[in-house]
Formats: sequence, structure tokens, C-alpha cells
Amino acid sequence: MSHHGWHKYESTRGVLAGKHEIVNGIGEGDIWGPTDVYGVNLPLVGDSEAIVYGQVVAGMGKLHPEIGAGPYDRVPGYGKEPGFNKNDPLMPVAWTKTYQYPGGKSGKVFATTMGSSNDLSTEGTRRMVVNAVFWTLGIPVPKDGSNVQLVGDYKPSMFGFMPGDYWKEKGLKVSDFDLK
Repeated sequence: MSHHGWHKYESTRGVLAGKHEIVNGIGEGDIWGPTDVYGVNLPLVGDSEAIVYGQVVAGMGKLHPEIGAGPYDRVPGYGKEPGFNKNDPLMPVAWTKTYQYPGGKSGKVFATTMGSSNDLSTEGTRRMVVNAVFWTLGIPVPKDGSNVQLVGDYKPSMFGFMPGDYWKEKGLKVSDFDLK
């Protein structure tokens, strides 16, 4: 519903909420992404269970320290009051929920605010997403986590909006994305 961190200036470090098979093979600090933490409505709805919380870090690198309490002078729009702290409370960045259609089967879902092409450059973030796919399909998640080794050359571009004819000028074709 919002940018909890400062878009393109602060990034997200995943903090594990506890033991869940979706985080098999993932240690503290393994989940990171250059996208900022997004604010969500708290508490999460129904039987939603937070799996990973997002810690706002002071920079665009995995090893930057967590951001401390404000006020945040440089951040546009919010956090100007003394004592405001982006990391209190931590926002969920990955959670599960079950559902039941009237007269139908029940199911389970995984949701995450992470997943840009840049976020998926980090092994721990990829592992969380792949483990979650296994979990939602009812396939046992390997104890050491899923194999998320990259296939081919992976060089995602920075997130953002490109002006007017940017993509047309690039002249890309589907065949340009064939794995070599």
C-alpha cells in the first residue's frame, strides 16, 4: 500500500519470522533485495502468517546497517516527526494464508512484496520464492532448500519507468532472450 523505505535509496533485508518450511535452507541475512520495504495493512488479515519481515537498511547494499529511528530529513512525505522508526514495527514481506471457497476445496497461498528482477539476483530471495511454490503445491520442500542455481547469464536491469520510446528503440525480439 506504500513505500515504507525510501524507494531507490534504501533496501530490504529479510528477517525470518520463525521456522516454516518455506525458509528451509535460508539463514538470517540471506534474503535481500534492492527494492525497498513496502508498507502493508497490519494486522494481516485472517489466518495470515508472516514468514519473513522486511528490515529497512540504510543503503542499496546487502551489508548496509539497518536504518535507525528518525526523524528522516531526506525522506519525502513522512517520518519527519522525532522518534518515528521505519523498522518499528517491521513490515511483513512474505506471508501465507489459507482460503476456503463456499462448497469448494480449501487452499493455501503465499504472498510477497519482493520479487523484482533485481531482488531475484540474491540466492536467498530466489530460494524463498521457489520453496513457496513447492509449499503451495503440496510438494515437500527440501530440508536444505530448493536448488536455485541460475541458468544462463542473469543481468537484470534496474527497476523503474523508462520514457516514451525506450523499448522500441532497443528493438528487442523474443529470440534475444533465448538461453545460450
